[in-house]
Amino acid sequence: MNIKKKALDLDFIKYWQAKGLHPILLSILNRRGIVHDADLLNIFYPQFENILSPFEFRNIEKAWQRLDKAIANQEKIIVYGDRDVDGTTSITILVDYLTRIGANVQWDLPIGDEPYGLDKEKILSWQDQFDLCITVDCGSTNISEVQLLNQFNIDTIIIDHHQPLTEVPPAYYIMNPKCEKNIEDDDIAACAVVFLFIYGHQFSKCPYYQKYCTIAYYYQNEFLIDVYQNLIKVGSYKSFSEILFLNEIEHHFYISLKGDPAKPKIPVNFQIIQSPEMITHYSQIQILPALLAELSLKHFLLKDIKESICSQYSIFVMLALIADIMPLTGSNRILSAIGLKYFSSQIPDNLEKLCAILELDFQTISSIDIAWKICPVLNAPGRMGDARTTVNFLLDQKGSSKIDQILQYNEQRKLKSEAAYQLFLKNIQQNKKQYHSQLNFFYHPDIDKGITGITANRLADKTNTPVIVAAENGDFYTGSIRGKSKIHFVDFLTKAQNILQEFGGHKKAAGFRFKKENLQLFTQFLMNHSHFLPLDEKEDTINIDAEIPTNYLNYELFSLLKILEPFGNGNENPTFFTPNIQIESYIAMGKEKEHLKIFFNTSQQRLQGIFWNKASWFKTVYYPEHKYNLIYTCEINNWQGKIIPFLNISHLEPAS
Repeated sequence: MNIKKKALDLDFIKYWQAKGLHPILLSILNRRGIVHDADLLNIFYPQFENILSPFEFRNIEKAWQRLDKAIANQEKIIVYGDRDVDGTTSITILVDYLTRIGANVQWDLPIGDEPYGLDKEKILSWQDQFDLCITVDCGSTNISEVQLLNQFNIDTIIIDHHQPLTEVPPAYYIMNPKCEKNIEDDDIAACAVVFLFIYGHQFSKCPYYQKYCTIAYYYQNEFLIDVYQNLIKVGSYKSFSEILFLNEIEHHFYISLKGDPAKPKIPVNFQIIQSPEMITHYSQIQILPALLAELSLKHFLLKDIKESICSQYSIFVMLALIADIMPLTGSNRILSAIGLKYFSSQIPDNLEKLCAILELDFQTISSIDIAWKICPVLNAPGRMGDARTTVNFLLDQKGSSKIDQILQYNEQRKLKSEAAYQLFLKNIQQNKKQYHSQLNFFYHPDIDKGITGITANRLADKTNTPVIVAAENGDFYTGSIRGKSKIHFVDFLTKAQNILQEFGGHKKAAGFRFKKENLQLFTQFLMNHSHFLPLDEKEDTINIDAEIPTNYLNYELFSLLKILEPFGNGNENPTFFTPNIQIESYIAMGKEKEHLKIFFNTSQQRLQGIFWNKASWFKTVYYPEHKYNLIYTCEINNWQGKIIPFLNISHLEPAS
């Protein structure tokens, strides 16, 4: 077992430990490259005020103005989305919001064999039916379809997050972070983009919209004044006289910080605001006053918006971020943390009933439970051909009429995905050689196109290659590509654009469609271009986040890690190493007794670990008198009302 720990910045650890932050958590974050104050604080104290501003999108006001016109004139709006969790939650929150503000709105999505994204056949039926089309989680590559909408005098607003092609559709407005040059935090779910659209539209109705606002504060014996417009800093000054003569600035605020001796010197036209209670953590650890002032100003300006939209929609955003495997960093980290908090405290009735059926305690639910138990169920109807069931379930927050139907779809999904997985698994090595050991490509007439992504993902876990799975779909093959690679899957598929009817997706998950007669061309393309998918090489060395001595391995560690939740892509559950631990006992479990439950005695309490598929091997190395080195993650089994912490063991070996 060759482990590697990145070196720590001990000055960083000591500095923040002195401010009350825990050294184990600081060590984990420091090894993950979290070195800036703002990034660290977003993890320990995630604040809505720190998410990406909707005003970072160029000319976003144009989209809100078009929406306002549609509502004022009672134009008919069609919201069109995708069939997965990101798409169905995007439809849900936008339709709910538009309904609340008086819009005449309907929604639709692909069902059955209908392709991803806008569909010309549907658009033909929309002529003279709708005036405005808003796409969510799709649309960025639908150039000809948007051209057709324009011919029918239907304006299109695209709200999406998928990688656009070189040419973008001629839409009325496109809100896609990947179409913006100045947005670094661009890898967010479509549902989060819809949330920002709603957030900005709400702010456009408040008295501070388009107005200049100052926030002044006293720091190191001088006054500092920052100027904001639409939540974005546009200037800084050090003189009240300069500010007071700028007639375009209408609103002046002063934040009185701890130990402030200058309060009596503030001009009378400055409104004094207090740092809100939720930001007291920031002042306690004495972060830069400029950040405190910014957060306090935004909190004041957003006080009538924040609670409303977070309580109504952050749960759906959290579900989408986790289901779509978005990196849980930056704005994604903040929004998912907020959504998880509301899930455990203000869960709507329909999701509470679903949790009860799945034997999950929503009050203590983790992101792992969301990823492995909630999201697959919500995804199932779309994979089996009719995601309208999921949208209707999510929109009916007071009821549960669609739960049985969703669960039936989920059982179908599990049976079909297992059959496809077993079908391809036996040929995986032979298939891999056909593509120069760089990828796998499987297709079969009897598999369902709704499970191509799941199957590709499971197969990719079995081999260190990307996996492509395609299913017959009428006159087409429809497929998915999953796995790890150093290049964006959409960039790879772009090389086959003369073969494909359509394609799109994310860096590690993409979809495509091509005509059946092009199967040989596509296969030949993969053979000729597999070298463009360089692998993420597996290392013999195991990178760990921290070494935990036996006397620190206890339930307190599990509680401590809750601060880092939600875990997921980009914010993985920490990997720990504990040397020289004593095994008290073990039992084999599973249908074929292939798994192990191992009991450890630490200095404080008895802990259990799960070691998957290692029962036979373990018997060859186990001796009661030996001690063992352990690599694991800390997880919670939340089942039937019982909360059981356990170590999810990835590696175990006798200690030297």
